[in-house]
Amino acid sequence: MPYCPKCDMEFIEGITVCSDCGAPLYESEEAAKAARKQAEEQAMEKARKELEEAMGGNAQDLEEAMDDGFWDAEGNAEENPADYDPSGQKKRKATAPSVYVKKSARYQDMKSSALAFLLIGCAALAVAVISFIHLASTAPESVSLYQISSYIVSVNLMAASRSVLFVILSLICMIISAKTNMAAAAMKEEAAKENKETESLIALFLASHSPEEIDGRLAREQGSIGEGTSGQAAAPEGSRPEELALKRYALIQDYLVTENDLPDPDYVDYLSEEIYDRMYGAQ
Repeated sequence: MPYCPKCDMEFIEGITVCSDCGAPLYESEEAAKAARKQAEEQAMEKARKELEEAMGGNAQDLEEAMDDGFWDAEGNAEENPADYDPSGQKKRKATAPSVYVKKSARYQDMKSSALAFLLIGCAALAVAVISFIHLASTAPESVSLYQISSYIVSVNLMAASRSVLFVILSLICMIISAKTNMAAAAMKEEAAKENKETESLIALFLASHSPEEIDGRLAREQGSIGEGTSGQAAAPEGSRPEELALKRYALIQDYLVTENDLPDPDYVDYLSEEIYDRMYGAQ
């Protein structure tokens, strides 16, 4: 019987067009399924060829892309169903956690790198000097400097080349050390400015908010307002210590973001940790 796969309807013999959607009918449901399967195979083959061209024929990358990809019958990319939760919301892709690195720490790293390059450069230069002295000591006595140079080139060209390479390496390392020291000097100024701004933000936050206010707001949001043993706002009822710490931390973050222009989320995390430690100590 004629069949419309789009509407999933069968028709009597002689009808060639679906009365609902206007699409042409297949001879039977089996014929429609076979045609769809053939179209999917053609689309997959088309996508495989396009990926193969884009990846330069890398077989391993091609197989991984084909395994992870989803295409419709026309060869268009579809969303992976695994990217959605049961409610239909798209899952957030996990990102690698990052840690804020203070500029003062970066300054120390630069100074250490500059010192390391300087030591390597000095060591390479010392090796080159010792090698040149050794080559000169093996030359015949009572001859001119030109004759000594000719002897070194003719008799021990390999050792001479190695000494020259050590000299070049020494110069490169010393240049890198000098440039790194210059960058470290600039970073030192930025680090001092950052430390000053950080202390200013922390002092302003502590002057504007207190542990009692933080816990009081959390208690009100949970609907359990009370007084602690020392007159402080009681922690929300039923909150475990770990859960309470996370809620306090999140609220501190919220205050920081809403009250200040802080575009770097890692810096906000760092400030939140500093403020939490000063507010609650080892709690």
